[in-house]
Amino acid sequence: MSQAITTLEGFHRRIRKIIPGADEVLLYRGHPNRLDFKLVPSLLREDKYKNAEETILRELVASNPSEFASDRSTLEQLVRMQHYSLPTRLLDSTWNPLVALYFAAQPATRKVSKKPTAKDISVAGEVIVFRIKKNQVKYYDGIYAK
Repeated sequence: MSQAITTLEGFHRRIRKIIPGADEVLLYRGHPNRLDFKLVPSLLREDKYKNAEETILRELVASNPSEFASDRSTLEQLVRMQHYSLPTRLLDSTWNPLVALYFAAQPATRKVSKKPTAKDISVAGEVIVFRIKKNQVKYYDGIYAK
């Protein structure tokens, strides 16, 4: 069960209590709307994108070839594609819990079908903590964590 945290000090105190195992690392993800957000990459959130990633990427590279000239892999292209706010199969996470908190603290409104109330408009954000086994972490250069 989640517990509301309303201060930076409270967040820091709560995060410090989460201790990774000797064979684990912690990653964080923050999003501003805990009620409507699904822990799913943007590409899979809407049916119209599910089979369009390759086309979207190819059109983006064709339109901006110099931006992608230094990319050595599709993963690097997908990361760059996210910075254009386009849907990808990637789900952003960070090693830094304060970065996740920043994204969780962004303003968000809830999608509602009726006339919105103050309760609908003010929705709490959320920071999710992932416990990842070290042997499953692969760095940008293809090396696995030890």
